[in-house]
Amino acid sequence: MDTQVGSPLVELVVNMEATGVYYEALAWIRHQQGRKVNVVLANLAKKYFQSLGYKSKNDRLDAKALAHMGAERSLEPWQPLSKQLYLLRKLTREHEQIQRVHCETANRLHAETFSMHTGKSTVKRLQKTLQLYDKQLQAVRQEIKATVEKDALLREKISKVTTIKGVGLLTAATIIAETNGFALFTSQKQLVSYVGYEVVENQSATESAKPGSPSRATATSGRYCTCRHCMRCAGTCRCAGRCWSGSGARERKRCWPMWPCRKSC
Repeated sequence: MDTQVGSPLVELVVNMEATGVYYEALAWIRHQQGRKVNVVLANLAKKYFQSLGYKSKNDRLDAKALAHMGAERSLEPWQPLSKQLYLLRKLTREHEQIQRVHCETANRLHAETFSMHTGKSTVKRLQKTLQLYDKQLQAVRQEIKATVEKDALLREKISKVTTIKGVGLLTAATIIAETNGFALFTSQKQLVSYVGYEVVENQSATESAKPGSPSRATATSGRYCTCRHCMRCAGTCRCAGRCWSGSGARERKRCWPMWPCRKSC
């Protein structure tokens, strides 16, 4: 894949956009071949695409813009997750997905139980579904614990994060897995920005200054895990009031564990 263009030898750099998990196989293969791989976040690729003045959008123009971006800028090379961290991330995301459908099913059961004409067969099915989700959650948690115990470096990082009051194994594992063990963070500000709590100002000379607000650009799992222990302990700790005092989901998403929680989740 190296091409001789005059002199010296020019190395071909693979530049691609992060599209869910679909880019990972190609990026992994090229990385194993010793090629330099750059993975660009979708929002950054979109902004760069707009800066080139393209009005149309198709695969050909997207590829051209990515190639132009890779040739023009010095991007950070992509580094794959270790096998243990990759597995840990899959497990924590699976746990989060099961936890969400468990909550939805519990709400359906509650609504069905207090409806005017309760369907007994429906209640039984929902109860069996909840039991299945409980077993799956327990199995995933056990696998998460086993995965952490297998890797000494990972176990050390988890133990450091769990020293924070109110942070247990599950929350620590989610944070470590989603941030690649903090490998790509060089400052606290980067981590704050990643989870979506960076204060963003929006003002100009013709408008009066407005107070900054938290950024909405964030990883879902990163923000979710910061307040998950508050939701699970709602009503039993001081931080729960901070989370649930808002009038809607938008306010709850902005909660931050400012006060220590009595339980470690």
